[in-house]
Amino acid sequence: MRGLIHTGGWSADAFSSDQPFGGSLLRIFDKPLIYNSISILVEIGIRDILIAAHAGTAGRFQEVLGNGHDWGLQFSYGLLNEDVGIVESLVLAEEFVGSMNCCLISGDKVFMNTGFADRMKDLHTRRGATVLVKSSRDAQLGSETGLCVLDSTVFGKIRTLETRDTGIHDVLKSYENERRLRYQVLEEDSDGWLHVDSPQSLAQANDMIESIQSAKRKKVGCPEEACWRQGLIDDDQLKALARLSNSREYGSYLLDVLERKI
Repeated sequence: MRGLIHTGGWSADAFSSDQPFGGSLLRIFDKPLIYNSISILVEIGIRDILIAAHAGTAGRFQEVLGNGHDWGLQFSYGLLNEDVGIVESLVLAEEFVGSMNCCLISGDKVFMNTGFADRMKDLHTRRGATVLVKSSRDAQLGSETGLCVLDSTVFGKIRTLETRDTGIHDVLKSYENERRLRYQVLEEDSDGWLHVDSPQSLAQANDMIESIQSAKRKKVGCPEEACWRQGLIDDDQLKALARLSNSREYGSYLLDVLERKI
């Protein structure tokens, strides 16, 4: 299965900026927001990830993330035109995904609890579409989703759409019509996810991540740790990443993980 992160873009007006920018690169407490999406994909067992970004911000994503090799991953990049939605990211991903399944995740959401990942690993070859929702009440078309897994028939379905502006739900409707749409419900005690698309939600996400990490003494959305636990990098590589970290606290955390203190 291949991974696809739709980074979208935040409007300049939202942050009184002169230019639109990639909101997925903003820091949520101690790390860029996109780290959370990458960690989720790694925990599900994905190594090859396409990052779809607007042309004006793609270079910055490449500067921050590189090619992924230091984490044992492979990052590719796709360029989106301005003001296009998540379906256009899927269009970009057709050659990248090929005949495999695709795990699509939004780069502007931060997941507070990633414990669901083990329950989704059987989706690598499952046919149809599986949508992650917060509760059983949301197991219906049109509910907000933070992640979905789509088989390769999605690309043919996109080509039949009259318009791609309405988002992912028209695509999922095609699966529902075929009775091949399933829902994966998060555990009831999960904190779910938060959509980060404004200064207010950014501040809320900062507070929530700080609170969770302080209470659990474990970082939320740490790709270096996720890759190490998946066996994609070894002890020496994790130690090197800890030493290269721009944050002494973040680097110390990685060393504590390595020493099995966490």
